[in-house]
Amino acid sequence: MAVRQKNPLVISQSIHCQTSHEMVITINGNMSFIWYNYDKENHTIGESVMSGSGSDKLAEIINDSVSYLVKVNDGNCTTDSVITLYNYPTPHFSIGELRPICEGGSGITVTISGKNAGDKVYIKEDAVWKEINGTYTFAPTSPTEYSLQVQSQHGCTNDTTITIDVIAKPDITINDMIDGNDAICMGDSIKLTIASSATNDLSWANNAGDKKEIWVKPQSRTTYTAIAKTGECTNSTTFTVDVNNLPTASFSGDAYACEGKTATFRVSNPNTSVYSYVWDDNGSTETERTEVINENKTFDLIVTNITTQCHQKFTYG
Repeated sequence: MAVRQKNPLVISQSIHCQTSHEMVITINGNMSFIWYNYDKENHTIGESVMSGSGSDKLAEIINDSVSYLVKVNDGNCTTDSVITLYNYPTPHFSIGELRPICEGGSGITVTISGKNAGDKVYIKEDAVWKEINGTYTFAPTSPTEYSLQVQSQHGCTNDTTITIDVIAKPDITINDMIDGNDAICMGDSIKLTIASSATNDLSWANNAGDKKEIWVKPQSRTTYTAIAKTGECTNSTTFTVDVNNLPTASFSGDAYACEGKTATFRVSNPNTSVYSYVWDDNGSTETERTEVINENKTFDLIVTNITTQCHQKFTYG
């Protein structure tokens, strides 16, 4: 007696994810077949759900998993096969905090992963999907939308997009009260004012103050830093104040005189190319003067640096 070989049962099925629900199974070959519901745990055959001949498909909508027993006959032999279909869940993303980044900054590093073990996450870069290994640094120069995809170990996918906003740095300048002259005389004060588009969050570094305007009285060359903040974006600028020394002067001559007599006194070693000299009582610019002394009297001399206009009063007598 000859033994007939059973024809192979060729069954193909696609990956089934909850995004589609419809399961499609294809039998290849010119054979007759019957599909039965099948209890895999109890090995129980239920009602037939489909029959036919030739190549055909079984399309079924399921929510979790289902098993079928398929009997295929080639006219001589019958082949049984049990098939279990699983409707795998749609994978989901786990994305860290997304914050706007500051123009010109280093970007923002975000944790991105799938919610289940075995999930892989991809980002589209220049039309190519690139796998993300836990974190990704976004550094756009303008607001940009990014495409992401998470893929489960069963091949199910889920797509989404995220947008990273870019905030322009606030403009900032420091204005002074002396027409752009960044120098003051020793002992003077100067008002510095912040001008910025960030009107509500302005401050000064080094505890100089947290107001838009500050008065400062430096004793030497000092640099002040102003800070403006808009959201996560910070910008700063500096302003340097130079301090010019006051002029100096000394006198020589008669320290006293008899009543009705004259006394002569003068500026010691005057330098008229650098300083101007003006007597306060008569407006004279002479560096030496002779006066008739009838009573105790003092004389005030105003010495001014011609270049810096810093001045100081000196008294003789």
